[in-house]
Order: sequence, then structure tokens, then C-alpha cells
Amino acid sequence: MNTAEIQLTKATCGNIALVKKMLSDNGLPGQDIDDKIECLFLAYHDSELVGIGGLEIHGQYGLLRSLVTLVKFRGGGYGKIITRMLLERAADNGLSEVYLLTTTAAKFFEKMGFAYIERSSVPESIAGTTEFTSLCPASAICMMKRLSI
Repeated sequence: MNTAEIQLTKATCGNIALVKKMLSDNGLPGQDIDDKIECLFLAYHDSELVGIGGLEIHGQYGLLRSLVTLVKFRGGGYGKIITRMLLERAADNGLSEVYLLTTTAAKFFEKMGFAYIERSSVPESIAGTTEFTSLCPASAICMMKRLSI
């Protein structure tokens, strides 16, 4: 499968309940989704929803968040494709680095080129996001990927 087979569609206010349910069902925080829906995308293969993912833009930095592949599509490479497409969006927006927090998927993101970093070393604009200040536990692993722009 290639990225041409997946379409990312910007989430809208009409998708809030669906996104919150997907995040909740997968143990991810979604308390700020009402205010962040504009940074989330629904991923479709043909016309079937396969997952979601988000990219918050803060100046020259991005925050990858809320990445979920629906259970029946796991293992099919969709998570990798969604991540690549969000990273392409980040590069297209001129971002130099993308950060994330994870409690369960560090090995996945490591394979996607993210490096482990100290949470205290993230830029202020990322450190001030709700993901960093209140949603993700202090035990969450912090990772970063430099983009070649």
C-alpha cells in the first residue's frame, strides 16, 4: 500500500464525538479536542475510515498527536502512512522539528525516525501545549524528529 491510497481529510466540528470516542477507546487523551479539532485529520482508505492523526503547528515546530489506527486495520501499515503524511504536512508548512509524547508507542515512532529526548528540552511553544501541560502524564516518553526542509 502507498500513501496515494490514503486520504487525509481535515476533521470538523461534526467529527468531535467520533474523534473523542476513538481516542477514549484507545486510551489517548481527548479533553481538548473541542478546541483542537482543526489540527486533526481523518484517514480514509477508499471511503472507509482507517484512523486519525493530528498535527498542531506552533511556529516552526509541530506536535504530532492523537494517532490512532482502528483495530481492524492494525498491522496493515496504516499508522506508518498516516504518520508519514502528517510529517509531509509539517514539512510543507516549513516546520523544522516535530515532537510527540507517548506512553505506548515509542518503538513505533523510533522506527519512524523519532529520537528520544528529555521532556525539559522541548521548545517553549511545544512545552506550553495542553498535551505537555495537562493531558499526558509526566511518565510519557518525549520524542522528536528533525525535518529536512
